[in-house]
Amino acid sequence: MMKTPVTNTLFKTTLFLFVMLFSFSLHSRAQSGVLDSLQAKFRGFARKAFQEKIYLHINKSFFIAGDILWFKAYVMNGSSHKPADLSKVAYVEILDSLQNPVLQAKITVENGLGNGSFLLPSSLSSGNYKIRAYTNWMKNYSPEFYFEECISIINTAKGLSNSSNLVAAVPEIQFFPEGGNLVEGLSSKVAFKVTYPDHSDPAFYGAIIDQNNDTLLRFQPFKNGTGEFNFKPERGKVYRSVLHTNNRKFVGNLPTIFQAGYVMNLLENAQQIQLKITKSGNSTNQSVYLLIHTRHVLKAALTAGFVDNQAIFNVDRNALGDGISHITIFDENKTPVAERLYFKRPKNKLMLQAKLAAKELGVRKKVEIEVAAADADNKALMANLSVAVYRTDSLSSFRHEQILAYVWLSSDLKGRVENADEYLANETPQNNKALDLLMLTQGWRRFNWDQILTKKLPAFSFLPEYEGHIITGKIVEKETGEAVSGVSTFLSSAGNSVHLYQSDSGAGGEISFFTKDLYGDNEIILQNNYAVDSIYQISIANPFSNRFSAQRLPSLQLKPSSSSELKIYHVSRQLDDLYSPNANRLYVPEIDSTSFFGMADITYKLDDYTRFPTMEEVLREYVLEVLLQRRQKNASMKVGFSNKKGFYDRNALLMIDGVPFFDASKIVNFDPLKIE
Repeated sequence: MMKTPVTNTLFKTTLFLFVMLFSFSLHSRAQSGVLDSLQAKFRGFARKAFQEKIYLHINKSFFIAGDILWFKAYVMNGSSHKPADLSKVAYVEILDSLQNPVLQAKITVENGLGNGSFLLPSSLSSGNYKIRAYTNWMKNYSPEFYFEECISIINTAKGLSNSSNLVAAVPEIQFFPEGGNLVEGLSSKVAFKVTYPDHSDPAFYGAIIDQNNDTLLRFQPFKNGTGEFNFKPERGKVYRSVLHTNNRKFVGNLPTIFQAGYVMNLLENAQQIQLKITKSGNSTNQSVYLLIHTRHVLKAALTAGFVDNQAIFNVDRNALGDGISHITIFDENKTPVAERLYFKRPKNKLMLQAKLAAKELGVRKKVEIEVAAADADNKALMANLSVAVYRTDSLSSFRHEQILAYVWLSSDLKGRVENADEYLANETPQNNKALDLLMLTQGWRRFNWDQILTKKLPAFSFLPEYEGHIITGKIVEKETGEAVSGVSTFLSSAGNSVHLYQSDSGAGGEISFFTKDLYGDNEIILQNNYAVDSIYQISIANPFSNRFSAQRLPSLQLKPSSSSELKIYHVSRQLDDLYSPNANRLYVPEIDSTSFFGMADITYKLDDYTRFPTMEEVLREYVLEVLLQRRQKNASMKVGFSNKKGFYDRNALLMIDGVPFFDASKIVNFDPLKIE
């Protein structure tokens, strides 16, 4: 029977709708699969790549040689900013302008807190220095994330040098397209930053010109040498930048301009941020994917389709974490195509008030300061604080960065952030714009997406020191220098409190000693059993990082009017050395002095017995718990079981003043009168 035209039309329509819905369902599942895969890989990476941050509160930024530099260390979880209880040791160094360490220290960290000091020696030359701090775990990541701060040290006894470590004050200009790339035919917001080696901030203006030297636009800085302009590159044209400052002209290049790609534009209001993603016309991708995370905590995961080559994401601001968030756009191949940073102002959850206990202050009288900590509702809070009191004058050329500015800004950005405290001071349109420019010009991250997408973790060569300092080294053959595996080595610290640690060398000859409660300037002794293996050489690895950030130190510049203030410091330094030479020293903490083996089961005081001519006779006559055996000139000792029914098969470990000793034949010939 023949179908009527109406029935035939209905069949075609139904089939078309079914195919369309089925295709849409497949596309939706594909979109969901891409987004789920990106989230799973990111969360897997974040779980395994734990981050630490460290902040040093130093007592001031200007010192005289001979002063004490005091500091307190705050070690934090890089994501939550709460005290981290992973690392128990922090490394602090003072570096000169050539990145050479002039002072180094290892300090104990308990519950994320530690403190220490440096006595600045009189041998230091006048100049600017860098103080930096990190943990052993942080050495697995870039040194750009170590804590760093500039300080000035003047040696008033040596005088000042007029030499400078800078050849010429040549500015460096950098351009940062908002999403990462410039694309032909697409308009982008472009941020710029001009920096000088001496960290100065001179006035300048610039322009973008084409190959015909026609000026296309002009730009000026907004704050700290940063600013922005909108730019739409055209195909076939060549662009350059021209910078005018101090009656000098500098010509540079713009970033690479791509024929195809994506650009990003962020707009915000009080409730949400809007991200507009624009693609070039020849791109075949129909969807893009958005991931936003705040310090490795995923906050948003969305997908959007293109309409007229533009995709739009609307994100609730309340869903983002406080501080810096990373915004990344992926295409359908899970390739990151655009990225930028966004800053959400944190709410101040700790209010501090300080006041003097007395209204009048006397010369060289004790001053008491009362400090109160409360929340935003004026409810009292417990807080662990540090206070620095110092004289402010024209000699202090560096501003000490506050902990809030470091935690929320500097620690997650590349390079030095000038006057970081000012960005968080007040929420004004000017400050908000300056903050966004900072996000555009100093964007940084602690990973790269290749590691995440391929599930390849960074190489963790350094272990977290969660119990104490880890001393590492290597054992090799003296003649060939080849690494030796399977050799037992011993590390000991001589003294009344005996510390002994043992390590067997690995496949590459590496040895590791996990120490605990090892404080002070004690001498350590590292050895293997030389009675068995005497052809090996042992070396200890330098525990301090041998990698450095790219941050450059400005040369020390003093005003002629500073001479009178320097004289005051010079006299004050001499008076302190004369009348209170040991008043400002940091002492080694009191610890349990019990040796690692605990209390001895049996102790023999030789004065309680008749003295024999040799230790062999003493051991055979008195020390029944030790079996002494001699074969010609060789001797060995074995320790008995606690039930006094036999002795252990292996030779006992012998120690003299806490140091392992492997030649029992020498011990038996010792003079008993020299042994307590």
